[in-house]
Amino acid sequence: MNYKVIFLYNQELRQEVVDLWNLFREVEMQVEDKELLIKIVDELKKMEHMLGLGLEEKFFEILKQWIQEDEWLVAKKNILQYLINLLELLDSFSCKNIIDDKFCDIYRYILNLGVDGLYEQMIQEFNQYCEKEPVKSRFLMKSYNRVLYWGGIDYDRGNYEMLRNRAESLVDNANEFIWMYLKLSDYTSKRILNNIIINWITFSHEVLDKIPRNQYDQYFDFDIISDAGKVFVDAGACKGDTIESFIRNYRNYEKIYSYEITPDTFQILLGNVSRYENVDCRCKGVSNKSGLMYVTICEDIGGNRLGENGDIEVPVVTLDEDIVEKIDFIKMDIEGAEYNALLGAKGHIQKEHPCLAIAAYHNNVDIFRLAKLIYEMDENYKFYYRYYGGSLYPNDYVLYAI
Repeated sequence: MNYKVIFLYNQELRQEVVDLWNLFREVEMQVEDKELLIKIVDELKKMEHMLGLGLEEKFFEILKQWIQEDEWLVAKKNILQYLINLLELLDSFSCKNIIDDKFCDIYRYILNLGVDGLYEQMIQEFNQYCEKEPVKSRFLMKSYNRVLYWGGIDYDRGNYEMLRNRAESLVDNANEFIWMYLKLSDYTSKRILNNIIINWITFSHEVLDKIPRNQYDQYFDFDIISDAGKVFVDAGACKGDTIESFIRNYRNYEKIYSYEITPDTFQILLGNVSRYENVDCRCKGVSNKSGLMYVTICEDIGGNRLGENGDIEVPVVTLDEDIVEKIDFIKMDIEGAEYNALLGAKGHIQKEHPCLAIAAYHNNVDIFRLAKLIYEMDENYKFYYRYYGGSLYPNDYVLYAI
């Protein structure tokens, strides 16, 4: 389904369907007009191709055959039903409030500019930001370049790799961003997505300040997950802060599995959680297949990440193979490795439908890609976003799937 067309151009499409509806009613009220009915079928066929609803082309050929053979009743009945279905579909995708309107305005703007136009606009916005906020912009570039998740950015050297990457992501994946917006289950989540996209384009600190801040601990939003179940998995445990927060918030757990890839940090983790019962700490990475990978050490230990090359060899497992019991809740913050780790937990996700709290800010596509993967595994998941980051740049936003 082409969400880009259905949602962004909803009113224009609806008017086209209404015009066809009125034309169809004229045919019904008059002597049968084969040419006019075939014209209506051809227009519906064009709309089907535009919307990508998955209806076979054979359907329209059969309609034309009925018209040619004077099977008026069955032809009109099917045309009428198709028009009704189109109107109901468009009504279900229409903007309902100012938040929806804002998202449509943002994405119409993005698509009207295209990749090159958006890229040039982002360069202009970034340069103006650097000239207006020289101190903050230095911190911003340092933060982005520290881990290079999104691509490099350097005002002095004219390096705008990050801007190009994001322009391409926003335009080329428009259908996926719109899918994500429509799948979000509350307007707090939709506002967060809106404001992140605006910041990507404008670098506005103010728009990040306006993102709703969460009143609960990171990964543990009680309005979304009030009951965490008995078995919790912490992928990217670092020093154990999330484990301590989980125990403080939910208490009645039976088992916690924690995964940390950096040996020195793992020793700190062991010391910090040693006073808690039934916490199984594993110095392993999680991915979509078992084997060996390497840890790249970052200046900030929170940025240490897995790759095919790096500083330290570490064993890697899948959650499906490494944990045999039922999992109730999985948290992941593993520096861009979340997608593969979710693939490696497909069995648990499909069989047990655990609650998921997944960091989604480590690249330019996980903001929609992780939810799409989860949805492909189990269409019953509902999605939310919560923001725990600052106003310098959008970070620490978490995808909840329940």
